[in-house]
Amino acid sequence: ATKEIQESFANTYEDWDEMRVEIGSNMYIQPDIVIQGNTYKNRPTAFGVAVNYLHGFAVSKKKPLFLTTGFGMRYGMYNEKLEPVIYEYTGIAREKFKLFTLEVPVNIGYRFNKPDSDWSAMLYTGIYMRLHLFGKLEEEDGSGYGIGINIFDKNELQPTFERFQCGWQFGCDVQYRKFVF
Repeated sequence: ATKEIQESFANTYEDWDEMRVEIGSNMYIQPDIVIQGNTYKNRPTAFGVAVNYLHGFAVSKKKPLFLTTGFGMRYGMYNEKLEPVIYEYTGIAREKFKLFTLEVPVNIGYRFNKPDSDWSAMLYTGIYMRLHLFGKLEEEDGSGYGIGINIFDKNELQPTFERFQCGWQFGCDVQYRKFVF
């Protein structure tokens, strides 16, 4: 009898496709607030959900080196109660922020495989491009009265957010069979 050996998905050097659902947080940097000479950092962290499609192109048939690209959609939001000093100065007690984004990553990655195992890790680095499709900032005073503004409309918000964003990214994917963390 012969024993059939099946190579693990994690150990192949072939092109691959992947659908990914991500849950995480993003930091959105807004201008600092200066009140009577004191600077208050405005760095809200938003909860986010993303759905992505990625394709990995094998750069070599002998080395686990991949060029990955794809596209995805991301929704981020935060709901933050402001510090009492800021509320006293601005009259704003709570901020709510919502942002819907289309993104395209382009990365180069090297996969480290553990022989005869279903585990692997891939270190990657590259660029991403994002197009913000929808963005809204809602502010409430202490009584609960609120107003919503489009963060891309120059008539509603100064300075506005930019619709297009490009940046550098790096990371590590840990894979067990067909699950990526």
